[in-house]
Amino acid sequence: MIGKFKILPLAAIMLTGSMHADAVVIKNAGFESGLTYWTIIDGARASIISNSGTQSLQLMGSPARVHQWIDVEKNTDYILTGYVNGSGKFGVNNGYDVVKKVVFDVSKWRKAVVPFNSKSRSRIQVYTKFNDEFQHGYFDDIQIVRADSIPTNPTEPTPAPEQCGVSKLEVIEASDDGSYNNNYSPEKAIDGFLTSSSRWSSKGNGKWIQFDLGGETTIDSIKTAWLSGDKRTAYFDIETSLDGENWVPVVTDAKSQGDDSLNKDDLGDVYARFVRVVGYGNSSSEDSEWNSLLDVEVFGCDELKESPIETPTEPTEPTEPPASCPITRLSASATDDGSSSGNYKPSLAVDNSLKDSSRWSSKGNGKWLQLDLGGETTIDSIQTAWYSADKRTAYFDIAASLDGVNWDSILTGGESKGNEELNQNNLGDVYARFIRVIGQGNSSSEDSQWNSLLEAQLYGCGELVDSPIELPTEPTEPTEPTEPTDPGESIPDLVIPENITNGSLFDLEGSDPRINDSTLVFLALEEQVTTPNGNGWRHEYKIKESKRIAMTDTYEEFQATIKVDLSKGGKTIVAQHHAGDTGTIMKLYVSDTDEPGFSDSKAENGIFDVYVRIRNQSGKEEKKALGTIKSGDSFTFHVLNDYGVVKVSAFGKDLETVVEDDSKSYFKFGNYLQSQYPEGTDNCGTHGDSSSFKKCFEKIGITTSKITMTDVTYVRKTK
Repeated sequence: MIGKFKILPLAAIMLTGSMHADAVVIKNAGFESGLTYWTIIDGARASIISNSGTQSLQLMGSPARVHQWIDVEKNTDYILTGYVNGSGKFGVNNGYDVVKKVVFDVSKWRKAVVPFNSKSRSRIQVYTKFNDEFQHGYFDDIQIVRADSIPTNPTEPTPAPEQCGVSKLEVIEASDDGSYNNNYSPEKAIDGFLTSSSRWSSKGNGKWIQFDLGGETTIDSIKTAWLSGDKRTAYFDIETSLDGENWVPVVTDAKSQGDDSLNKDDLGDVYARFVRVVGYGNSSSEDSEWNSLLDVEVFGCDELKESPIETPTEPTEPTEPPASCPITRLSASATDDGSSSGNYKPSLAVDNSLKDSSRWSSKGNGKWLQLDLGGETTIDSIQTAWYSADKRTAYFDIAASLDGVNWDSILTGGESKGNEELNQNNLGDVYARFIRVIGQGNSSSEDSQWNSLLEAQLYGCGELVDSPIELPTEPTEPTEPTEPTDPGESIPDLVIPENITNGSLFDLEGSDPRINDSTLVFLALEEQVTTPNGNGWRHEYKIKESKRIAMTDTYEEFQATIKVDLSKGGKTIVAQHHAGDTGTIMKLYVSDTDEPGFSDSKAENGIFDVYVRIRNQSGKEEKKALGTIKSGDSFTFHVLNDYGVVKVSAFGKDLETVVEDDSKSYFKFGNYLQSQYPEGTDNCGTHGDSSSFKKCFEKIGITTSKITMTDVTYVRKTK
C-alpha cells in the first residue's frame, strides 16, 4: 500500500524537483567530430565504440584526460550527465568543491549523474579522466542542464495523492529512440498480449522504450515480460522522469526472471510521469544484442497530477571555444614557514637544479614548503626529488588551497621513490593556486627529522584565473609557463600492456622487441625467424596456441601508432587475425609493389600502399585500401573484433566486415617481411626456406625492415 506522503531522496529531488531545465552548451558533446573543442592530455582518442552516433571518447592509461571550459550562471544548481563504459572518472571543477565527480567501472554503457553548484564561478571545467587501475574508459553524450528549482530542505515530505492503493496504471503512449525493428514497434509492448509476434524489439546496448502515464503520480512497480525469457536472460535498467528529458536511474543491472510471463521490479515509490526501460541485450550466443520486450504494466497511485511538459527549445548558437590548455609545466614561487636551515632556502627547490647543494631543508615534522602559481588553475600533478633518496625514504603530505588560508588535504603518506630524480605524484586535477609540501621526516637512523627537497615542479593547465585574495606582500606578475627542457620531464608514451609482454597470452617469435617500457621495435632482417609454412622472415607477437578460439567468442581490440622504415620494393604484414590453418581472416599490409586496386599500386617508387585483406562471412577475400606512406612515416591503426564483426580504422577510414569464423583463430602483430617480387605476384623465395629468403631480399635490395610501435593498447575478452 502506498502511504499518504512520499519522501524523495536528495538525488531524485535534484533531478526531478522542477524540470524547466535549460541546457548548457557543450561543444561536440557526443564526440562525433573527434576531439574538436576538447583539450587533450596524452592517451585520448576518438573511438568507434559509441553509446550513440558513430564515435565516442576513449581514454587509455595515465595521465589520459580531456576537458572543456563552459559558461554557466553563478550560484546555480546544475546536473551533469553522460554515458560511460569501462573505467574512469567523470565530473566538473568549479573552484570550490575542487572536484565533483563519479568514479565508475562498468562493462556496458551506463548513465552517470553528477549534481553540482557553480557557486561564484561563471566558468567551469567539464572533464573526463582515466582510472589508473584499468585499461580503458569510454565517454559519450555529455550534457549539463540547469535545475531551476531545488527544494532547500530535502527531508521535507512531498505530498502524494491522498490514501490511494496500488493499481494498474494506464499508459497513454509508448515510444522509443526510433530504433525498433520491422513491425515490432513500441505500442506492441502495451497491448496486453504476451505472444512473440506482439513485442517491441531493438538491437544494441542502451536502446530504450519509454512509457508516458499522462501525468505525475507515485509509481510502485513495473512488470515486464521478455521474449524467450525461459531460454535466455534479458539485461536492463529502469529510469523515471517528470518531464521526459531528465532521468533518474531507479533500478540498475536488472535481469529477466526465467520465463516469458510478467515479472515485477519494485521502483520504491518514485514520483514521476515517465518510465523508461533501457535494454542491454541478452545472454544468448547468437542474438545477444537484441532487446525484445513482450509487454509492460506499470503500477502505482491512479490519481494523476497534471504535468505541464514544455517542448524543448533549440539550443543557442555555441560560442567560440576557449583557448586550449594542455598539461604543461607551471611556474611557481616558493616560500616556507620560516624554518629553513642555513642557506637551503625555499627558492632553491624551484631553480631547476637537482644538485645536493641546491635544496630546501627544514628540521621537524610538519614543516612545509609552499608553491604559489600567482593565479588559480587545474593542477594535475607535482614532481618531487628528495635529498639522498637513494639512501633513505622521505615522508610527506600535500595540501592545496585557493586563498593560502584554507587548505584541503590532497595526498597523505607520500614517500620518495628510491632515487634523487624527479618522480610524479598525481593530485587528481585539483583546482587551486597554492600547493604545500608538508615534510614528515625520513627513514634515516641519525637525521630522521630532516625534510630536504631538491626540487618541486607543478604540472597542470597553463591558463591562470585571477585570484582575488590579499597576500601579506604584493603578488608578483605570474610568468608564462615554460616548456620542460629535460626529456625526463615530458609526459611519456603509453606503457606497453602487460598482457602482451608477460608471457601469459602471447608467444614471441624472435628476441624481446622492447627498447623501453613504451616502445616496440620489430626487426625482421635481423631476427630471421622462419616457420614451416611462412613466406618470409618475421619478428612478431602471437596469441598462444592454448588461447586460440573462435572469432565469435572473442572481443579483441588493438591499436598502435606504427612507424615504418622499409626499403623500396618491400612488403610486410604488421598485424593480422589468422585462421587456425594458414588462412587469412584479416591482414594489414604495407607494400611498395604493383598490386592493383590501391591508392598508388606502383612498384619500387618509395610510396607504400597500406591496405587490408579480409575474408567476409561467405568466405570471399576482400582487399581494401586505407592510405599511403613513405619510409619513415607513421600512421595510427585500430582494429576491433566484436565477436565476429571486425572493424578496421586508419587514415580517417572506418571499415566493418562480418568475417568468416574459425574455431582456432588468433591475433598476431609485428613485422612479417614478405618474400615476394615487387612486380607481379610471384614469390621470390620458397616457403619455409630461410636461405631462399636471404637470397630474395638481397636480389630485391631489401636492406631495411624496421617496424616501430608506440601508444600500443590491447584488450581481450572471451565468452
